[in-house]
Formats: sequence, C-alpha cells, structure tokens
Amino acid sequence: MSEYNYQNQQPVAQSSRGSRGAAIASMVLGIMSICGSWTAIVGVIMAIIALVLAKKATDSGNKSIFATIGKITGIIGLIVGIFMIIAAVISFIFWVVVGIGGAAASIVDFAELFNF
Repeated sequence: MSEYNYQNQQPVAQSSRGSRGAAIASMVLGIMSICGSWTAIVGVIMAIIALVLAKKATDSGNKSIFATIGKITGIIGLIVGIFMIIAAVISFIFWVVVGIGGAAASIVDFAELFNF
C-alpha cells in the first residue's frame, strides 16, 4: 500500500520542546537581569520572569542545565535588583534630607560671606 514505513518513528513530545524553550529563555533573561540590574526595576522584572520560566521548565520535566542556570542567574539578578532599589531609595532620602538642606544652608552662608 504505502512504500514508507511509519512504525519506527518516535513521537516528539511537545512539552519537552516548550520546556526547553522556557529553560533557554529563563537563562537568557536571568543573565540579562544581572546585566540590567543597574536599572533596578527592569532587572527585577526580568529576574522574576526568568524564575517563572525556570519553574515552568522544571515542572514540565526538563532538568537541563539551562533551567538551572536560569534559576541561579534569576536569583542573583533579583538580589542585585532589590539591592539597587534599596540603594536608590536610601540615596534619594539622603539627597532630600542632606542635599536640599545643605544647598539652602550654603546659599545663606554665601550671602553672609559677601554681606548681601
């Protein structure tokens, strides 16, 4: 009937393809979250997405190195991003408390220096 033998073909699991893509995407986003963590918010968002994709990849049975690297770099990116957010808030508070008050005091001192 048919000249092709279809009995020896192995079925391709769709979940493994999707989980491999999620694992690679989590690795890429994890690395980008570390590089982009100086922008704080962007780094944290990419790290969270990397962790979600790594979780999706491992839940679907993919135990590849890509998912593990994505999880590790996502955690590092999240920690660095949160540290950058805290540093930005502290520096903003320091700028508001000391910066504006210090600038106003230096203007007054400058005026007194020249008897204005």
